[in-house]
Amino acid sequence: TGTAHIIAISGFNVGIVVFTVLFLLKVLRIKRKYRYLLAIPILFIHMCAVGAQASVVRATLMAVVVLIGYLLERDTDIINSLSLAALIILGYNPRQIFDIGFQLSFVSLLGIVLLSPRIIGGFKLKAKTNAAVRFLVNSLSVSLAAWLATAGFTAYYFSIITPISILANLIIVPLVSLVIILGFILSLAAMISPATAFFAGLTTDFVMSWLFNIAHQLSILPFSYFSIGR
Repeated sequence: TGTAHIIAISGFNVGIVVFTVLFLLKVLRIKRKYRYLLAIPILFIHMCAVGAQASVVRATLMAVVVLIGYLLERDTDIINSLSLAALIILGYNPRQIFDIGFQLSFVSLLGIVLLSPRIIGGFKLKAKTNAAVRFLVNSLSVSLAAWLATAGFTAYYFSIITPISILANLIIVPLVSLVIILGFILSLAAMISPATAFFAGLTTDFVMSWLFNIAHQLSILPFSYFSIGR
């Protein structure tokens, strides 16, 4: 279904981590400036804990650049942040430019930034458009933009084209977000009570099983993907 990148720890996952950390710090009534300062080392700890692969480093560096921008009360530009992350990663290891994960990670985000606004504009939404419709259009546009940006790379490296990705992303992304949040709850519950952690673990396991089952059902739909020869 072309959705393995969602499960891999990358920008999407790091974004959920940032949101969760900032939310928890806000609940603890920590001032905004200190929330950003605390979130930065937590992100680096998370990056090291999960293996510090290119996609994680890229996402972490981008998140840190954005947080520093907030601390300095400066507007951040996503392409500048992406370029800075690429410069740091390639400065450390130039061979990363030939890594498939590195290429897909940067190209997909670049495609979302550059293509999704144009796709959204093509729907010509009006100011009074229903919020649910607007959300659906935005989600579809992001999914389509990511697919268009990465389709060539996927076809070249894996000899497969997956049009089902456009639909799959709309269903699987919210479920993965829920799994990540449940993972945080599970970790916190384990610190409080093993019994509580047991039930949190059951819930997480149920949602993950549901997630993989949906991905499988999508993959067996007619015309969900096409294998191509080299």
